[in-house]
Amino acid sequence: LTEGVETQEQADILISYGCEVAQGFYYSRPIPIDEFEAYTREHYVVVVDVIQFSFEKNLLSDKNGQYYNWKYGNIFYLKAGSGSPVLLIHDTDAAASSIEWNKIISRLAKNHTVYAIDLLGCGRSGKPALEYTNYLYTQMILSFMKDVIQDKTIVVASNISASLVIMA
Repeated sequence: LTEGVETQEQADILISYGCEVAQGFYYSRPIPIDEFEAYTREHYVVVVDVIQFSFEKNLLSDKNGQYYNWKYGNIFYLKAGSGSPVLLIHDTDAAASSIEWNKIISRLAKNHTVYAIDLLGCGRSGKPALEYTNYLYTQMILSFMKDVIQDKTIVVASNISASLVIMA
């Protein structure tokens, strides 16, 4: 699942990597809701329920992951490879999870120990009744690095999560 596709070249690359669902300005600029149904019929667009898609593809399985028991909830993470550590942090939108990184984890794992986490409240991590703030996520990332990774780490963050890394 990819968001933000703006060119044919980007669409082609994503398809070559096995991306099955995409959205972005390449396909359509925002349109009023009353035009949406006609547009989808005319362009043979399939509207995908992201949550249902995730369950059908079994994307939210935790069989290959582990949990870090953090003070505010369990943090799901995947770990692969060996070498200098790389921590992958997904975007902060409501449907985000470490699944964003599935297509590149194996490539990075050839030379690194890769950790891909689900932020608290997202994906397979706990969803406690808390106020989810940048400060909370910054503390979570620092605790994860200190308690689990225990080494200097390259951190790669998607979209707004980059601000969390800067704060950390």
